[in-house]
Amino acid sequence: MSIVMRIYVGMGAMIALTMLVGSFAIFQTNGLAKTFYEYRGIATSEVLATHLEENLFKTRISAYRFRSNKNPENLQELSGLVAAITD
Repeated sequence: MSIVMRIYVGMGAMIALTMLVGSFAIFQTNGLAKTFYEYRGIATSEVLATHLEENLFKTRISAYRFRSNKNPENLQELSGLVAAITD
């Protein structure tokens, strides 16, 4: 095999290898994007659950305050928190 043919074969192999690595990178990037969208959905649900838990905790504290001193202001606060949770 001549030198020119070896150079062409070497360059062809390098181009094929570069295309193979590029196609693998594109495939992996698309998979990464899909994983990110799944994570985003889970994170959104997690944030909503955290807000609900926080509202439930505030409602519980407000109920304890009302039960301890029977203050009408605490009853109004409790009613507002219960309404916010049920909405």
